Amino acid sequence: MFPHRSTNYNLFGEKLTELTSFQEISCAAVESGFIIRSRKIFPVEFLLTLIFGFYSKEEPSISKFLRIYNSLVDKEKKVVYSSFYERFNNEALAFVDKCLENYISRQKGGVNAELKGYLRTFKDVLIKDNTIVRVHSYLANKYPATRTRRITAGIKVSVLLSVVCNGPHSVTFFPEKTNDAKTLIIDPWVKDILLLIDRGFFKFEVFAQIVDYGGSFVTRLKSSTTSDIVSVGLGIPEKMRKKIIGLDIQKAIEVIKPHKLDIDAIVTVRYYPSGKKKGEFPFKLRFIAIFNEDTDEYHTYFTNIPEHELAGRDVAALYAARWDIENLFREAKSENLLGRLKSKNEAITEIFIRIPIIRLIISRELFGVARRMLEASVVMRLKKRSWAIVFAENARQILYNLGRQKRGLRVSAPWRDIWETLVEGAISPHVNRKTHTSKLYI
Repeated sequence: MFPHRSTNYNLFGEKLTELTSFQEISCAAVESGFIIRSRKIFPVEFLLTLIFGFYSKEEPSISKFLRIYNSLVDKEKKVVYSSFYERFNNEALAFVDKCLENYISRQKGGVNAELKGYLRTFKDVLIKDNTIVRVHSYLANKYPATRTRRITAGIKVSVLLSVVCNGPHSVTFFPEKTNDAKTLIIDPWVKDILLLIDRGFFKFEVFAQIVDYGGSFVTRLKSSTTSDIVSVGLGIPEKMRKKIIGLDIQKAIEVIKPHKLDIDAIVTVRYYPSGKKKGEFPFKLRFIAIFNEDTDEYHTYFTNIPEHELAGRDVAALYAARWDIENLFREAKSENLLGRLKSKNEAITEIFIRIPIIRLIISRELFGVARRMLEASVVMRLKKRSWAIVFAENARQILYNLGRQKRGLRVSAPWRDIWETLVEGAISPHVNRKTHTSKLYI
């Protein structure tokens, strides 16, 4: 017998009811101007249809969503295709935007993962990255693509992933042509936050802003990065330390590489702040070069976390947690069909960029409920990816249950059955296999 069968599954149902609050959805529809009078389209059924009305192995279409919507409402309230299609307008986009904002705000107040060791000194660990969603070429003027010989269009989805919340801390949208560095805005929110940044956001001015606001960061270096070594940690023999002090980091690596030693040093970097015409601003950063015996190459990092607080090899392990955001993008595109529905209609395109993110948030919030409810031995075997797949497979049954609840009817499939299906499908058969983040957070 599975250890979760005796668990109080009612918490799962309560959380799902909270996440799909009919009242909150109705309020968002009114505030956004999507609904003035409830006559033809009902906002709760409309939104729930978009969120739960597709399966990861099928191609979504407005016609399919219409059929599902009509199955949720009473016979006299069904609508025809033209009436349904015309509701995908700017007001509908504002409605979905408002709901996405509400979901992200609610998620920020929760805790779905606990930081370990040194990471407990931070309020959160945020991982920054972008992904490109290809859209209909008809929208190329608004969303121009980069480096292409034919007319294409793309939207850059920029995400800050919260480790503590196990979901997006913020989501913003840009034309594909927008430079990655311009999608990361550093403000006072970064205080007591640890940022894991990809090389696409590499900019000394950004690092200086993070330090000024009281935040921390870890980033990989670009191959063209230059800076002078000021001091070297005790992991390097004294004679070798004297050789590399004052050298550029690339030359220092050439000196150390034959000995296959890690480098942990303080370097001076110089940058020219935007908006200031004269003067360079030097400041010190910690430089880490970890030798990889498999590739016979160095992995290089910059951070402002002191050596006595986090060892060099631990910095490399911490940066590996950046893979979490790649998994999030994969989940959004594979299981939640991000970018799958293409249309010349601008509102439809933007709505179906946001809807998969809402569904992802709901799925991960329920995954957090499972982690809190189940025994520790089972929690260690729960896999986010497996949960996302099984959740997508059961999304439509969840939708039909919610639709029947909205009409005051008994659910067609007991919540207990859905809960057990989700948990059983998400449990890994590999009892002792650990993830790349198991030493960093749980």
